[in-house]
Amino acid sequence: MSAFVIDASRIDALLSAAINGPADRRPRSRLWEPPCLLELLGVREQLRLTNASAAGRELMEECIASVSYRYPDRADELPGPSRPRCRGSMNGPTWGE
Repeated sequence: MSAFVIDASRIDALLSAAINGPADRRPRSRLWEPPCLLELLGVREQLRLTNASAAGRELMEECIASVSYRYPDRADELPGPSRPRCRGSMNGPTWGE
């Protein structure tokens, strides 16, 4: 099995679809509701634009943690198109540009 760090644009696409629903959704349809963030962020609220950044950061951190677990010997250079520079700390990663 292989794993890689995905590009941030993929997370943006996932969050956009989760907030807005599928492209073929009819306006004013009650068939789609954004997911609850209880498992991801520990809060009982639906995914909205106001909390999408926090959800996106958590998804990227989970992706990096999963890839790091799969490739423990490559922590400084994880495979994938997105290789954010990250410094570990007691409070979790700090993202660089």
